Amino acid sequence: MVPERVADAEEALQPSGRAGGGKTFAIVLIALFALAVIAGVLLASGFGAWFGSGSTSTPASSAADGAQGSSARTASSEAQNAAASDGGDAGAQAAPAESQSVAPDPAPAESQSAAPEPAPAESTEQVAPEPASYDVVTKDFAFNIPDYWKGRVAWDAWEEGGYSKVVVYPRVALDALDEYYLVRIEAVDPAAPNNGGDYISHKIRTIEDAGKRVDVYSKNWPAYYAERYYSSPNYGGSSQEKELMAALTDLCCGGAYSLSDAYGAAQGASNPGLASSTFVNCDVDFLEAELVPSITIMHG
Repeated sequence: MVPERVADAEEALQPSGRAGGGKTFAIVLIALFALAVIAGVLLASGFGAWFGSGSTSTPASSAADGAQGSSARTASSEAQNAAASDGGDAGAQAAPAESQSVAPDPAPAESQSAAPEPAPAESTEQVAPEPASYDVVTKDFAFNIPDYWKGRVAWDAWEEGGYSKVVVYPRVALDALDEYYLVRIEAVDPAAPNNGGDYISHKIRTIEDAGKRVDVYSKNWPAYYAERYYSSPNYGGSSQEKELMAALTDLCCGGAYSLSDAYGAAQGASNPGLASSTFVNCDVDFLEAELVPSITIMHG
């Protein structure tokens, strides 16, 4: 009986042993598969690293390189913009510098005004003027003809007792020049008496210089003819005489009065003095303004 139980026991144990062997085989297969997968992964990683080291970079390194390149380009662009900005600012600053006015160079020493030289002492003796600078020149004096008279008068000059004398008269006068004069200028002895004359024929000025003396005489022709017309309304003879009267009246006072003015004054007057009063000193005023200032006493 015992052997049968043993045999049953062995039979019972056999299926279990087969089952255990199948499990072990499955485990081994799984382990081998796992090793194969691991080996494949390791081999793939090794080949990738070997091929990539020659020509390509990993994604991480590519990203880093790209970041560095972008940073470099950005830095370069910023540097260029900064340079351009600096250049523009420099140009903007340089432009005003060109427009700024430059300080003028100091004037050369030669152009600087020197201290004025002291004025020479004035001579008390007049230097004789050049004859060409005067219309009338004599040994003792010279003078200019008034502009209003030029072309309408003539003059005579001579010496008497060693002294020069000149009379100026209208060109229409033919004779009696000493009577029909507009002005008479004469050098005289400084000790000679002064004859003033009257309101018609009178001395208007005495000029003295360095021991010489010149007297200037005039005749008031409008006043003269006004009195003559008062006494004789029909005064005047020939046409030539009337022409002379008209010229004397006109030239005497520089065109201020005419012969008609003298005649009109005589017609409304109650006496000769009143007839001539309108014209008093018109001759003096004209000659003092137009002729007397030009008279120069000659020396040497």
